[in-house]
Amino acid sequence: MKTSRRKFISAAVTGGVAATLPFSGISQIPISESVIEKYEKLDKILQEPVFKKELFNLRFQKTLGELTNTSRFAKVRKNIARVETELTRRRKVGAK
Repeated sequence: MKTSRRKFISAAVTGGVAATLPFSGISQIPISESVIEKYEKLDKILQEPVFKKELFNLRFQKTLGELTNTSRFAKVRKNIARVETELTRRRKVGAK
């Protein structure tokens, strides 16, 4: 399933990333918060190396022969790229 950057960020802001990642300590964010508060929390979420940890775990499972869903590699790598792209975009906007 393809996920656009907008949908990915929207899911992260509303707590969707936390729902899909059981090992992350990210809690759900109430919808009634202001946009600035959401972006501040999103910045904290994006700084966490959640997807990199998951990629490490997938590599470990592959080595041990326990990996059943090999397509997960591509999905996790794409999510890492989305996070890195968003962080770079924010750095460029903040530098102007």
